[in-house]
Amino acid sequence: DALPISTSYKQLLKIANEQCEEMIFSVQCIKQYGYSNTRNITYGNRCTAGSMWNNYLPNPHFVESFETATGEKFNWDNYLPGYSAMKEKERVVFFLRDGLSAAEKERMAAYGADMNKYLDSGNEARIKAVYEKRDPRLTQTIITPYATYNGSGNSVDHTFTSRWPYYGADTDAPFDLRTDTQSHLYYLFRKFVAEGSSEMTNREKSPIDLPIIRYATVVLGLAEALNEQGKTAEAIEQVNLVRE
Repeated sequence: DALPISTSYKQLLKIANEQCEEMIFSVQCIKQYGYSNTRNITYGNRCTAGSMWNNYLPNPHFVESFETATGEKFNWDNYLPGYSAMKEKERVVFFLRDGLSAAEKERMAAYGADMNKYLDSGNEARIKAVYEKRDPRLTQTIITPYATYNGSGNSVDHTFTSRWPYYGADTDAPFDLRTDTQSHLYYLFRKFVAEGSSEMTNREKSPIDLPIIRYATVVLGLAEALNEQGKTAEAIEQVNLVRE
């Protein structure tokens, strides 16, 4: 209880705590063929130990559903004025890495990015600010643009950063986080994805459990039942237990 949420929530999702009291019912997995998590391979990334895939990606609308740290609804325009009025391809400019070459700028302009808004120095910091001071569960659940991830390349641990366009390799600087294609900048799952080489060495023998019902699910079910009875104040108390 004394741990800050940024620490306690992440630890809840680690292998060491996967059968804690929070987990009411889960599919329990071990590092053995036939008893492992066979889905885990599909929602990691290429820098996860064992070189996982990213067949499943977080929906951007889901990421946008995370409120601010003080409970306000997230709004892109509060961070990047005029964002909502821009075309989707024009918005790509905000997600580009610092220091693009002239050829890269030309290529992105041809794609449709509004390169008039590009910052040679500070483009990365500007988009990172979008994900700061949000519900802290966001960055524990999702690898957001320009966030770091503790991965492994050829069984050697490195700290990778989600950048785009992608440079480098799994074992060389600047240690960009690699995906299946590198053709786009993706939101990637952090939740229930192994870190480093010690948590998982073989992608086909993942020991990470699959939670089916957590205690938080029970509490939210109670909150919904109370609200349906018109006991909204009591329902809010239950929701706040989960938020806290």
